[in-house]
Amino acid sequence: MASTRAWRLTFAMAALVIGAAAAVAFVQEYRAVRFSRLDPVQTMLALSEPDQVLDLGWGRMTRRSLLDNCAGLQAGIAASIFPQSTRVEAANACADAARRALAASPVSGVAAYALAASSAALADWAAMNTALILSQKVSDSEGWLVDRRVALALAHFDEMDEPARAALANDVRAMAEEPTLQRPLARRYLAHADQQDWIAGALEWASETAQAGFLAAAKTEARQ
Repeated sequence: MASTRAWRLTFAMAALVIGAAAAVAFVQEYRAVRFSRLDPVQTMLALSEPDQVLDLGWGRMTRRSLLDNCAGLQAGIAASIFPQSTRVEAANACADAARRALAASPVSGVAAYALAASSAALADWAAMNTALILSQKVSDSEGWLVDRRVALALAHFDEMDEPARAALANDVRAMAEEPTLQRPLARRYLAHADQQDWIAGALEWASETAQAGFLAAAKTEARQ
């Protein structure tokens, strides 16, 4: 009898612990989903709260959406309407979330990209370069993420070191090799006149098919 009661007590305690852990996980996931669906202004306000710590959630898609939202905010129009102190608070909160995500999954390309975007917003160029290189290394074929990295890198091209530019060159060629990304690459090319020669040089190492596709896309975009 005593052993039965002890077993039941142990089982009940385990159930309580599991239930409590599940409740915490549910709350964290809910907060992460809710944050990922905020509009840019609401996101900036939420991130700029003192000592803000983002719940990353547990779902892969939830975490990816949250980090992408956080990164995209840094260079968005919404950020420009806030004072510098608010933008710094938001960038620090995003950088912290990205670092925690990387600690949990060192091969998360979107977390590394979010860290790069946040580091750029903080003018921490060494951290930006390191994070861009890592993101390209672990996620070299995710088209949407490649496009995000190229946009970020070209916006801060003068702050990039040679290893980071080498990673950018790989991303530029990856976009050229993928037909669905040739027009987005062409738009980046046309928007950054100062980097056009550099981009053309990077594409010399792409396949002839990719080069022809990019040139056709650039001509189309130029006529828009």
